[in-house]
Amino acid sequence: MKRCCIFGSAPINNYAWIGRLPDSDIVIAADGGLHHLNQLNRKPDYFVGDMDSLTDDIPAGIPIEQYPSEKDDTDTFIAAKKGLALGCDIFSFYGCSSGCLSHTLANIQLLLYLEKRGHSAVLLDENTEILTLSNRALSFDSARKGKVSVFSLSQQAVGVTIEGLKYPLNEAKLTNSFALGVSNEFIGKTSTIKVTNGDLLIILEK
Repeated sequence: MKRCCIFGSAPINNYAWIGRLPDSDIVIAADGGLHHLNQLNRKPDYFVGDMDSLTDDIPAGIPIEQYPSEKDDTDTFIAAKKGLALGCDIFSFYGCSSGCLSHTLANIQLLLYLEKRGHSAVLLDENTEILTLSNRALSFDSARKGKVSVFSLSQQAVGVTIEGLKYPLNEAKLTNSFALGVSNEFIGKTSTIKVTNGDLLIILEK
């Protein structure tokens, strides 16, 4: 399994929670995300983007893929496609969920794009993890703490079962117009979220 770490240009105010990125990870700077990597003293393996949010000099020797500002894909989407081309199957996105709302929503759609192709993907910030789930189950161990919210991304998600959380569900139907699954809680038990048919957005808050 090969992990791709993609850094976008959304604000990151504290870098301590990120820690050291393993040398085995493929690290891609999506435009202004290069600034965050400089703060972490980590050179990217690749730089991609249209350079409209770039504030730092690109280190010498880093492969650069520059794109026009008028394009169909966001810089983050281009970075993800680069990761796919390099054979990555696990994607972690930093600086991609705390800035412009429109780009955060675009990145959630990117999570679903990767999920539907069988890849693991998550948007990360200091206090939140965002991921998607399509036609499968996801489990958490008993040490997990905090809140978890479950939303339907598709018009409806059928067979939603939640076990081991404060508020369980059994073969329920969630829709994208009613937030039934907001603000559930981990309670020190092994827990599972499952959807039989549909797409879920899962937000984990510390």
